[in-house]
Amino acid sequence: MQFVKNGQNNVSYWLVFLFFLVPVGLLLLFKAKVLIFVLFVLFFLWILSYHLNLGLYVLAFLAPMMHWTFYLNNFRFLFEDYPQLLGFFAPVVDVWAVVLLLAFVLYAIRQLVQGKDVNLRLPGINFYGLFLLSAVFSLTNVLPGELWSSVKYIIRFPLFVYLGYVVLGTSIIHSKQIWENTLKSFLMSTTLGAFMGFASILLGVWGLAGFRRAVPFAIGGWMPFGDQHIFLAEILVVAIPIALYFWNKNKQEKNKNLQWISLIVFLIFICLATLSRAGWLTLFVELTLFVYLFRTKIDIKKIYKKILLAIILLSPFLLYMAIFLTTKVVTLSNAARFALTEISWYLFELKFILGQGVGTFIARVSEINYFVYEFGIPIDAHSVVSKIMSEQGLVGLITFGLFVFWIIKNLYKNFNPKNLNGDSLSAALGILMVVGILFFQLFSTQYYSAKMWVPIMLAISSFLVCEHCNHLDKKYEK
Repeated sequence: MQFVKNGQNNVSYWLVFLFFLVPVGLLLLFKAKVLIFVLFVLFFLWILSYHLNLGLYVLAFLAPMMHWTFYLNNFRFLFEDYPQLLGFFAPVVDVWAVVLLLAFVLYAIRQLVQGKDVNLRLPGINFYGLFLLSAVFSLTNVLPGELWSSVKYIIRFPLFVYLGYVVLGTSIIHSKQIWENTLKSFLMSTTLGAFMGFASILLGVWGLAGFRRAVPFAIGGWMPFGDQHIFLAEILVVAIPIALYFWNKNKQEKNKNLQWISLIVFLIFICLATLSRAGWLTLFVELTLFVYLFRTKIDIKKIYKKILLAIILLSPFLLYMAIFLTTKVVTLSNAARFALTEISWYLFELKFILGQGVGTFIARVSEINYFVYEFGIPIDAHSVVSKIMSEQGLVGLITFGLFVFWIIKNLYKNFNPKNLNGDSLSAALGILMVVGILFFQLFSTQYYSAKMWVPIMLAISSFLVCEHCNHLDKKYEK
């Protein structure tokens, strides 16, 4: 979507008001140090508005680190007179998304003043808008005391991930180079997490009955990748297809070819070493999909020896995993997940059209005594499908499914199995990322996080960039 407006003096006056008169007004309300902080933030936003692509690279780098939390209480010296603000905390990546969104607004204002176009994309808004509407309609089923918390939930999660990641990212990515740099930024951050997982195996950070697994861990209280194996696995299943993309693109260069192969093997090793059942299943799904997409380039008869060697190398992992699955910690985890699935289905049956109300799943679980007695503190649904169907009912499932179908359809439209280069290769990566992360979220709780929505944004951007380039080519031909 494009907005074009000629420069007008009154808009310039508003800019002056924003950057000069507002801080002066704040001086009357806040202390000088708060004013200095506000002025610094405004100045930083103005600079960032000229370098939105750099801000997007930072966003992609922070996405795998969503457990790195920003606490306003750490800036008590600035806001000590306003204790009501000190309780604020959020993932650093979400805070950065808000900062980048504000910078984008400043960029848009500047473009309007100069009479230039503002490329604002709202991809799939017809379908995702219906999904948001289903969330609003589900409020009719929440309890009176839960209404405000459910409204905040819609704003904080379903709406925020679309505006802060999908709209923002696709609006900034207007070239193949920016898209690939954003991919590399995400991959670089995930690789750091993989090295942390490797270190955890050597250090024995996680051990049970002789078993070790790759897990993220805290460094001096700093825990960017979380503290559970599944948090590492869910970013690796996205990073592996990205590494495969760059390997395929650079395999003609021997040095780069070896580097990318080494990275792919390392990432797969760490993903397997997490002993995440969701991670293993997702890798299998991605491998099956990869073979299908590249079927014209893969000759099974010629590489059967390599396949046999891979099976032999993986056999210790398979045996290790088979024994690990019999341990008590795994059986208890399975029991908890089965119980949550049963609860979500029960809640869906009670109100199957619009659901129980968005953001109410944990509250409903807390009312079920046997779950609290058996498993302790209530937790969120361990599946994006269970989450949506219990809270937003059949309408929510259908509308979200339409949004996902729209993405896959557009990706597959640009895919050509006979020419796996350029746009077709980008589409293949997009399909692998979307299918991989959504399949993983059938077993996880991170469905409204940067881990899921940054890959989805990158997949959408892959075909939007192709459409943009094709449009420019046609315009140039005319």
